[in-house]
Amino acid sequence: RQILKPAVVKADPTLMFTLLQGLLDWAFEHGCERHVQISTEALGWPAHVQLHLEFAWRHADEVDTGVETQFEVERREGSSALDTLAWRLVEQVAGVMGVGVVRSDSAWQAGATLDFEQVVGAAPLLAPTPGPRAGHTAGEHDSMPLAGCHVLVVAPRRAVRNLVRAAVRPMGLVVDFVTTTDEAREFCHGGVPHAVVHDGGLAGFDALMQDLLAEVPGLAFIELTEGDRPMEVTTAGRRQQVRLGLGAVMDSLPAALQFALTRDG
Repeated sequence: RQILKPAVVKADPTLMFTLLQGLLDWAFEHGCERHVQISTEALGWPAHVQLHLEFAWRHADEVDTGVETQFEVERREGSSALDTLAWRLVEQVAGVMGVGVVRSDSAWQAGATLDFEQVVGAAPLLAPTPGPRAGHTAGEHDSMPLAGCHVLVVAPRRAVRNLVRAAVRPMGLVVDFVTTTDEAREFCHGGVPHAVVHDGGLAGFDALMQDLLAEVPGLAFIELTEGDRPMEVTTAGRRQQVRLGLGAVMDSLPAALQFALTRDG
């Protein structure tokens, strides 16, 4: 199933063929149904093109609590039946090309997004919200496309708060910090931020997340977990959950925020 919008990107043709062939090989290797969905979209802020691929790798009626638990355990351990040679080829070729790659897996569906930044003839558009903060020149705002976005950080540990503060300092964000779920709920009564970065395992946070999503369905959440795991995206229904290991915060949190705040829907 193809939902394709035309777009032109700068890339080596041989590498592009190898990248797309590897992506399809990966889908055909694991797909358990007749359909693989592929779509492309051109996004204007910042100017880039994304290719999305999704397929079912396990029949939905085969997914029970045991299967979901096994999937979560394997995901935390970094061992997945989906990480075959075809996928490793996609990762390596994308790295050579400078193409961003994000996997979004669940217990029965798998997907990947390729992000191409070298767009031909694209005119970057200003984000509809928010505008540059007072005191920032136009040039500074161009170099910080998320400048002025409001991020709430919920983290009981001072070390985690300091780590996040250092990672996002160059981005020009408006960042507030609280230490508990109750403080976060109280804070959001005065206005919901654009994104919430939270320490994993906070008591009562899932309930707060559901309440905020009911109010702002597109609200971005990034969960910080133990370890060095790079950014990963899992899908639950129409909602995407972004996770990131604390050891990767300095290198990957800016990209995770960029993804979460500019994704479609």
